Amino acid sequence: MRFLLALFCFTTLNAQSITFQNPEVYELVNVAFALTDFALEDPNMTDTSAVYFKEVRATFGQFTQHPLVQRLNREVRQNYRFYLETRTSSIGYVFNQSDEIDYISQSGWERNVNYYMTFGRGRRAWADFAQEIGFRRFYIQHQDFYQQMLQRAETDLNVPKMQTWLESEFPNKYDVYEIVISPLVYQSHLTFRYEKGDQNHCRMFISPPSALPFYGSSNRTKGMYSGIVFTEIDHNYINLISNQYASEIRRIFRNRAYWVDENGSDVRFYESPLKVFNEYMTHATYLLWVYQEFTKADADFIAERRFRLMNRRGYKRFREFYETLDRIYQQRGNKTLAELYPQVLRESENQGIRE
Repeated sequence: MRFLLALFCFTTLNAQSITFQNPEVYELVNVAFALTDFALEDPNMTDTSAVYFKEVRATFGQFTQHPLVQRLNREVRQNYRFYLETRTSSIGYVFNQSDEIDYISQSGWERNVNYYMTFGRGRRAWADFAQEIGFRRFYIQHQDFYQQMLQRAETDLNVPKMQTWLESEFPNKYDVYEIVISPLVYQSHLTFRYEKGDQNHCRMFISPPSALPFYGSSNRTKGMYSGIVFTEIDHNYINLISNQYASEIRRIFRNRAYWVDENGSDVRFYESPLKVFNEYMTHATYLLWVYQEFTKADADFIAERRFRLMNRRGYKRFREFYETLDRIYQQRGNKTLAELYPQVLRESENQGIRE
């Protein structure tokens, strides 16, 4: 494990595999969004209960009416994806010695994220904003705090174990996992994959351990937190297999009213049958892993809360879907989870017909 201060805070388990990061420009973006009025109203974007959030507002509160902050406030109200795009695309930029913001070639990831220039188009304004509010000094002063956050996430998540299990169940492999964490991010998580040279990268944007409450025991708390990163990681395995069965998935999940409740908290962002299926499969796969990694009592505790979460999000058939997947998985013989897709889809179709 090592810590380098090049104004890019991170820890690493293995230089070839897993890093935990809090890049400076990424944190700048999260601080700016935390200053918007929208951050106080939206339940998902920013962890407004965090001590760090309160410190950000106390330190930079005089800049809530800054033109850049006001623009962010208008844009995110019109389109929530603007926040995700701006935050995500900032990962490709760093401050130079003149306090300007430069683009770093990512050798391919921008081709897989079609909005990678959302941040870059306004990088001069961002650099001016950072200088005006004194952000870089604030970031340096909080290095110990960021490092402690990353180290706790590294300890609590046990990502190598997740990776080993997923790569035993799916054919695709990743050489590098990059886990990006801001203490301000709450429930707006995101992942994507890209190639850099001859290596496959999997990058995830998640919340810190402090975003979750204590659930009565260390294992249960770690298990609940693991759901955040596991369900981002496994999208990078599941989605690729789902693409191979896209036509069947579109046909089976085309009756949207059967599979989702449009009043759910975020189901509107998953507008296609393929995206809906991937959410079902991603979270059900997480529970398969949970029952292998935790005691039954702890796994039951975690699963029940996952059922409630998915129901709130609008995935009203999730419990039944998971129970079907679990039954198929327990009877799988020598098959991997990827090889069970045809049976899972047949059972999903039969479920819809029976109902």
